[in-house]
Amino acid sequence: MKGFVVGFVLYTVALATAATILFSTILIEWFDKLFVVSFVFIAMFTILSYTQLLRVYNKRPKLFHTAYLFSITARLIAYLMFMVVCLLVFKPNAVHFLLSFLVLYMLYLGFEVVYILRIEKKEPSIQNLEI
Repeated sequence: MKGFVVGFVLYTVALATAATILFSTILIEWFDKLFVVSFVFIAMFTILSYTQLLRVYNKRPKLFHTAYLFSITARLIAYLMFMVVCLLVFKPNAVHFLLSFLVLYMLYLGFEVVYILRIEKKEPSIQNLEI
């Protein structure tokens, strides 16, 4: 858990720095205040879902895959609701918002998958469980 939190904080700082540089130079016309809200929203859901997954893994490892699929589903529903609300409220910046949201989602998903795979490698017996 400690390794994930440290990695998550470093990754988030790196993404925030890269976004700040890009949006203040090359992508200046693409910057939208919703990007900051999206950034915080996705980062919070990523860390919350990972901590919940780790809690399930430590208490009942046999339910890890089920919990992972549930967390993915719950996050996708929450992200979809967030996107629909933002698109309805902020119609003029819809394309910028959607593209930046999807890029952030994919970046954080990749980060989470790397750490999930580390859990899988640590406990190879989980891969062959029958539930």
